[in-house]
Amino acid sequence: MVLARASAAATVATRTAPMQFFVPNVKKLEAEIAYQGVIKGLESQFRLPILEHRIFSLSYTNSKKRWYAEVGQLEEQENRYEIVAIFESKQFIVFTHTPDGKPGPIILVDKDEVTKVEDFVTVAKPALN
Repeated sequence: MVLARASAAATVATRTAPMQFFVPNVKKLEAEIAYQGVIKGLESQFRLPILEHRIFSLSYTNSKKRWYAEVGQLEEQENRYEIVAIFESKQFIVFTHTPDGKPGPIILVDKDEVTKVEDFVTVAKPALN
């Protein structure tokens, strides 16, 4: 487990439209199942509930350095683990994996370190008639 520490912040591009929910390297139809599987694993590991909050990116400060985590991008500390999902619980949890899909470090970010949270856009589900 890696706690959020060290290194300089990267330049963050300003997005004109909010991102729709996705899980990197997972087919769109399988994304929800994969996402829920990660939640169950994290709830079991940390023994804390994960809030229903789909987070696309997180800006935060740690050790006087600015950091940025975005789903689908490499984490900034080692620049080799892809960010699969960002969750909110007692802390924010940045879940990563290696390029070959093996689990990477989990980055924990205290809520008082967070400067900005960008959610995935919420797409209304059609009503069932």
